Amino acid sequence: MFAISLNLKGSRVKKVMLIAFMIIVYFAVILILPKLKNSRLKDLNADFSQETAREFYLNTNGWDVDLVSEQKITIPTEFSQTYEEYNVLQKSMGFDLRQFMGKRATLYTYAVNNYDETFGDVRASLIVCDKEIIAADLYLYEQGGFLRGIKP
Repeated sequence: MFAISLNLKGSRVKKVMLIAFMIIVYFAVILILPKLKNSRLKDLNADFSQETAREFYLNTNGWDVDLVSEQKITIPTEFSQTYEEYNVLQKSMGFDLRQFMGKRATLYTYAVNNYDETFGDVRASLIVCDKEIIAADLYLYEQGGFLRGIKP
């Protein structure tokens, strides 16, 4: 770690410049950081409507998967409480379904073959819209199950 020492005694211009600099850094972080969260996924530059791209993405996260189902869906134009909660999870992973409200998408569900066997039947789901993954999660749909996001 490093520290910056500034002598701001008696210099109003220096104080104003420091405050301006801090404001610029603050807004740069707010504008750039969300884009960096998705950089790994975007770097793949893949067409995720293709099975090989989706499997590769899940494999890079360490999972051996088999496609179980494919379903056409529409992202709602108004979110129910359940959708809001799901979107909070997705936003924490770097996705945001609000950008796709009202759009048609495809929900792909995969069996995860190499997840801890004590959990049972773990699934991965990917929602793809316009060749882009817009949501991703792992879940155990049993009593006492779980729902976890997948980072892009």
